[in-house]
Amino acid sequence: MISSAFITRVPFHIEDGNVFVMNYEEKKVKNEMINAKRESKNRDAAQQAFIVGVLSQSGYEVNINRLYKRGNMTYQMFTINNVKKDDKVVFDASHLEFEYDGLKEKRQYLDAITNNYLIELLNKCGVIVEERKTRKVIKPNSIAMKRLNSVTINGKFFGFRHINEIGCHFNQIIRSRTSTKSGSVVLPYDVSFECPNLSSIRKVILLFITNYFEEYDVLVYFVYFLNGDHLLGYGFYFHFQFGGDDIQLVQKNQVMTQNYSINTLNTC
Repeated sequence: MISSAFITRVPFHIEDGNVFVMNYEEKKVKNEMINAKRESKNRDAAQQAFIVGVLSQSGYEVNINRLYKRGNMTYQMFTINNVKKDDKVVFDASHLEFEYDGLKEKRQYLDAITNNYLIELLNKCGVIVEERKTRKVIKPNSIAMKRLNSVTINGKFFGFRHINEIGCHFNQIIRSRTSTKSGSVVLPYDVSFECPNLSSIRKVILLFITNYFEEYDVLVYFVYFLNGDHLLGYGFYFHFQFGGDDIQLVQKNQVMTQNYSINTLNTC
């Protein structure tokens, strides 16, 4: 019988010449699949929020339904009830008709249809959209969600990374206004959803400290993220060598008060 490459077998203990082994479950593979799925959901949620922000700055009003539940591990994907322009409804989710099997698929297709129509609205606003290549849909009558690779707004280019980072910021704004009891409305030209240069939404300040020890080198990075004068987050990034092996660790900590040389990174 061929053993799976993903199952690690290690000696547990030896008794009377018999070797007892302990089989680890395929936790690593399962965790990688879970993390990949979670990251995909985060990207979809960030894309949705980015599009909502752009539509707001183009004069659209976006009505968002209340949350079914408040997620802790991922960014929220919101259900959009309708979209208006000059008090005229240009999209109404309640009038959509499509085939589906089960509530999970219904929600999935509703998200895809809504997302794809919002991208059409971007095109109508003069936004140049480049879509990402996705896997072909195999199931008949299924509806695939279009994904943005880049957009150009009034001559200003936003790449995939920019869309994701700005979208995550916009997603948190929408989430702060939405609850399980009531929805929210993103009004036309809401200043909270202006698309600034990425450097103004996320300034990365890097404090670099190098220490040499007899057995290993340590590189310590302190990074914090600013939106104007507002602290969005901070943490330490460690990279060190021990016995020839590279080890990396990310750890949250308090803001350091010591004076170090500061290098500002241009992330745009």
